[in-house]
Amino acid sequence: MFKICSLSFFYLLFISLNLLNYTYAACDSGEISNCCDLVDPNTGHFEVNPNVTDISIDAFRDCSKLISITMGNNVQSIGDHAFYNCSSLTNIILSDSIYSIGKYAFARTGLKSIKLPNNLTTISDDTFYFCRYLKNVIIGNNVKYIGYSAFDSCVGLTNIILPNSINYIDRYAFSKSGLVSIKLPNDLTTISDNTFNGCLNLKNVTMGNKILSIGRGAFYNCKALTNINLPDSITYIAQYAFVETKNVTNVFIGNNITSLFSNSFGKYNTDYSQLMITLKTISVNDNIIITSGDYYNNAILENNLIVAKRSNTGLITMYNCTKGYNISAAIQFTKQNCLEIIKDIN
Repeated sequence: MFKICSLSFFYLLFISLNLLNYTYAACDSGEISNCCDLVDPNTGHFEVNPNVTDISIDAFRDCSKLISITMGNNVQSIGDHAFYNCSSLTNIILSDSIYSIGKYAFARTGLKSIKLPNNLTTISDDTFYFCRYLKNVIIGNNVKYIGYSAFDSCVGLTNIILPNSINYIDRYAFSKSGLVSIKLPNDLTTISDNTFNGCLNLKNVTMGNKILSIGRGAFYNCKALTNINLPDSITYIAQYAFVETKNVTNVFIGNNITSLFSNSFGKYNTDYSQLMITLKTISVNDNIIITSGDYYNNAILENNLIVAKRSNTGLITMYNCTKGYNISAAIQFTKQNCLEIIKDIN
């Protein structure tokens, strides 16, 4: 009986040592994975072996004891969810050798600041989703694309410098973040749907002269926004683009835009059954047409709206539109009195 127990003990010990060696080997070889158990229990630090080239999918996922990590100069890629929900991770140093960072790689971590590698060209979808404590992000000059919800719900992120190398920012990229101001890259042509949706503190937006369109809900519920100057390059503003931006009272629209939606601006009433046009002044070109939105049949002017008509020589005529006037179907500005300035053309 004693011999059997002894044999069982040594057999289990042999298996355990082999599993431990396998774990260490996996964390020291070219690709590391499942390394949470090797984080220093006293400091919460992990030092990546210089030979490692890839940090695999889920490598440290849900590793709450990981506080900091240093990577060698040979790391080239970080997989999807690699550090997902590492809630104590506050500091990470990324090597410039890294050219790929996967989806959700640092989502729901405790990161406070990060410098992205210079070789990185894409910030993947949800990379920093719900990083509530993230305040400082340095983006390299080779980044061209910011993915879907990349910085969504980063409430501590008040400012970020976007290099002019960026030519596309996907939907919800900065939604519900803490941004106060933003200067968009010069080569950006589209502000995607819901890019800044729910940015309650966003006050200032600087747009480049190449922007052609503003997507659906792009600035929805940006309550701190005030006046908006839209560049002449813009040709299209989608529905709900500036809805629930209650402090926006004056809008200057560029010369090249040909159509708007009646629900591009304003706020909803308490039961969301009707859109209230809250603008006081709108400056438009001479031939603009406003079309009613999708499932809301009408919009109502909450204030007297001053429509400033302008031509190539500047503002030429001011019209005062009556409070409470219904906007239904398709409507068009003309150079008559207010009831004809906003009228049904069906």
